[in-house]
Amino acid sequence: MTAQSRQHPLENRIPPPLVGLLVGAGMAAVAGFAPALPLPDFLRHGLSGLCVAAGIGFDLAGLLAFRKARTTVNPLRPGKASTMVTGGVYRLTRNPMYVGMLWLLTAWAVHLSALWPFVGLPLFVLYIGRFQIAPEERALRSLFGKAYDDYAARVRRLGVGRRAVRRCRRHAALRRTPRPGRPSSARPARRVWACERSSRD
Repeated sequence: MTAQSRQHPLENRIPPPLVGLLVGAGMAAVAGFAPALPLPDFLRHGLSGLCVAAGIGFDLAGLLAFRKARTTVNPLRPGKASTMVTGGVYRLTRNPMYVGMLWLLTAWAVHLSALWPFVGLPLFVLYIGRFQIAPEERALRSLFGKAYDDYAARVRRLGVGRRAVRRCRRHAALRRTPRPGRPSSARPARRVWACERSSRD
């Protein structure tokens, strides 16, 4: 039996943004049946605003990294990737755009200010992990082999850990180091927020 014949019918079928919208709609539908979370308006708006900013930041950073590498951004056709993107925000997570969607859904759950909408967050992660990320990873391993395995060993699917933060700081410090023979004032410091991690999922 080939890998193609083992694919689930839902793999790479529904665009991830549509999955996020459907989960968000479900969260809104159940909000009225859940115990309310007594958050003050200033706190609710502040937290949701921070989550929106994080979500947009991850999404844009991932999209720009793909554009810079001139590879496909179509999540339903991962086999058409021409380049394995590992720089920029992809040093922080292998799936920054899905991380961004998760932050946006978190903002929505905080805005709804009820308990049951938060159940949508793990449901989104489970669906995206099984039916979107897993087939993407198979396609990338088929295209790039050991190079992708090494990358996956350093960088997690989602989230960031302490090792990643430490590596980020070391990487940023190296990028700020002036070239030999050139005074430090001649080369402005470059802020690098992309970082690597060495722990597995």
